[in-house]
Amino acid sequence: MKRNALVMVVMMLLLVGAALVSAEPVHDREALFFRANEAYGAGRFQEAARAYEQLIGSGPAGGDVYYNLGNCYVKLHRLGMALLNYERARILIPRDADLAYNSSYAIKQTLDRITPERHSLDNAFFWTDSLTRPEAGMVFAVINILLWTLLLVRLWRRSEWSFYALLVCTAVWFVSGSALGWKWYGLAHDSKAVVIVDEAQVLAGPDSQDTLLFKLHDGAMAIRERREPGWELIRVSKDKRGWIRQDQLRAVRRTGESSEDGWKSLAGTER
Repeated sequence: MKRNALVMVVMMLLLVGAALVSAEPVHDREALFFRANEAYGAGRFQEAARAYEQLIGSGPAGGDVYYNLGNCYVKLHRLGMALLNYERARILIPRDADLAYNSSYAIKQTLDRITPERHSLDNAFFWTDSLTRPEAGMVFAVINILLWTLLLVRLWRRSEWSFYALLVCTAVWFVSGSALGWKWYGLAHDSKAVVIVDEAQVLAGPDSQDTLLFKLHDGAMAIRERREPGWELIRVSKDKRGWIRQDQLRAVRRTGESSEDGWKSLAGTER
């Protein structure tokens, strides 16, 4: 009996210790988040940007963190980095009015003002632009439950209204399921990138001695097609593409991080 009690006490102490250890990084992240907000409020935008970058580098971040970082870069007159982080924020908080306004403002300040091409399925499922991937999944789940409910109703009562309701629900189920699948694929294979230097030369090949095709400027948006060591083949329109140095642009999708990972504990506390 005494041995069992001792084992239970040791296990409880280990659990409490593990909880305290796991809570420590969260506390540190909270302190860093509020310190970054304080620096931004005091006009120390470079310091705030470094703190937000540190926060993002230490783990998954919510949309507000990317939004705040984008605001820092607007204040620092670095439009490419601002738009990059606004695009990352849009994945997590797509309906945020402040984000839409600030992003539109930053785009108007760019020299190129290029809007990346949209796939025909993006236009077909345009309504998913205002939903996060989990929200699109929730919509599909609700419709799926409704569909199965109507199927059960049809087993017990084959009325005319249930037949037409089932037809409509099946069509909606198919559309919402297709939209969810495309949303998932689009986020997993997002190839958008943003130019982050004042001026970038786009060449005919992956060599600094190749022919200059055109120039892009800070904040220009492009689609990455393929990569060579130190170079990226990009497309800005159907008839406008070329090679750019890899260090002159930054991909919107963060490597090794799920597009929907969000730091929910601090995502909406303060901007």
